[in-house]
Amino acid sequence: MSFAVGLIAVLVGITYGIHPYGVHTMGWSNPWVLAAVIGGALVLVLSAIGRGGVMFILIIWLQGIWLPRHGYSFADTPLWAGIYMLPLTAGFLVAGPISGAISDKHGARLLATGGMVVAALSFGWLLLLPVNFAYWNFALALLLNGIGMGLFAAPPPTEPAS
Repeated sequence: MSFAVGLIAVLVGITYGIHPYGVHTMGWSNPWVLAAVIGGALVLVLSAIGRGGVMFILIIWLQGIWLPRHGYSFADTPLWAGIYMLPLTAGFLVAGPISGAISDKHGARLLATGGMVVAALSFGWLLLLPVNFAYWNFALALLLNGIGMGLFAAPPPTEPAS
């Protein structure tokens, strides 16, 4: 969803950038065009880092540090890292369909905003975990992140079939 928002902002900026602005034949000096293009690109980069990075870094952390320190052999860590990341998927699978149903009735704006706030809080929680964290604390933070991302990914309201 944030990828779409960033892409839309970039495309809107480009669209208005080719329109005349003031005395210029092109709109590239328009502050709104610059804000849309730069802001959209920034949203795209931060979205990719946030979503892709959390999975990548947490799996590497589990496989290379946390699981071996808790008695798992390096041969078994890929499997157990995937199993230990399941709360993230469970949160997304629970919140996604529920937020889709709610967005049909009330719109997706509040769900998307709330979902990003919940995801941001979960990222903060993950930052505050100690090096030798208890798994239940980690699992709850992952579950909260999955719920936030599931809320954020609520589809736009569908129109009733006629």
